[in-house]
Amino acid sequence: AGARDRTARRSSPLEPALACLPRVLRAPMAVPLGVARRFWIAVNGFAYAALLPALPGDSRTALKLPSCAGHPGLSGRRIAGTAARVPFEALHEVKEAFGCTVNDVLVACVAGAVRQYLIEATGEREAQASRAERGPRLVRALLPANLRADGSDALRALGNEWTLLGVALPVEHATPDARLREAIRRCDELKLSPELAVTLALNKLGVTLLPARVFADTTFKTMDKFSVLLSNVAGPRAPVTLLGSAVPHLAFFATSLVSTCFDVLSYAGGVYFTVLADPAVLPRGAEPLLRAVTDELDALVHAARAPARPPPFDALAWRRLVALVAVAGVLACAIRFNCLPRT
Repeated sequence: AGARDRTARRSSPLEPALACLPRVLRAPMAVPLGVARRFWIAVNGFAYAALLPALPGDSRTALKLPSCAGHPGLSGRRIAGTAARVPFEALHEVKEAFGCTVNDVLVACVAGAVRQYLIEATGEREAQASRAERGPRLVRALLPANLRADGSDALRALGNEWTLLGVALPVEHATPDARLREAIRRCDELKLSPELAVTLALNKLGVTLLPARVFADTTFKTMDKFSVLLSNVAGPRAPVTLLGSAVPHLAFFATSLVSTCFDVLSYAGGVYFTVLADPAVLPRGAEPLLRAVTDELDALVHAARAPARPPPFDALAWRRLVALVAVAGVLACAIRFNCLPRT
């Protein structure tokens, strides 16, 4: 019976993608968006996932070096660093104040750390160069996404049912609260997008149909397009013991083909940030980047405790309002001066 079950699972490579479709279809009801915008997010997510290997990569920065094997800029080694314990209450306070998720806060923290590190690495003048000359800077992070269906048994929970999704870090925003609000918006759109199911389906088809060498080359080229990886793991809420002694803290390191990896682990009421990177990307070690992460979280906590301020006015909504008023004015003038065509 066990052999038949394993055979059945192997014969359905798209099963995880199909299993997560109900969640993808229910997701648009969780965020109040217009029908047109939902349709655009769906089409854009499908096209992005299908064409990702052919799309251009991130902007060249101090954290973005080609991750393909044999590149002269990379050393092929990894350095690691761990930040001091951060109380989980800090993330929860920011989460409650801004009405978002812990993952949204972590994405904003990484965005602020990357922005600060790039400013320190390249200089303030270059970091603030005009967009007309260099264009907007694209810095994306890969996020592991779980695709196991709710209520899956223990045996299936051990399967490799996850994939990676990319999100653009809001490094162009100057203030921590603006970065967090933009991270919330982008993560909400990612939840609405079918990119999750499409990416997993394409991965399964690639493993099944493509030659091993072609699939490996495609994987290298796709991973080479991203700047960082962010992995968040929920650890035990209570302290664990080993050989009768309590374990004071835990940390984990998740490596990948991306040159810089941010790893976050929650354990016993604390949060531990770790960085694993190539020495060619972080010549001064991981400490500056870890310090920037904790500084960004402190800034977000300060923003959460500040007096409530109205959110910034949406520029797109302002343009739509001006266009609507202009159209209404033109129609009113046409009616007033009898300029409308007569039937």
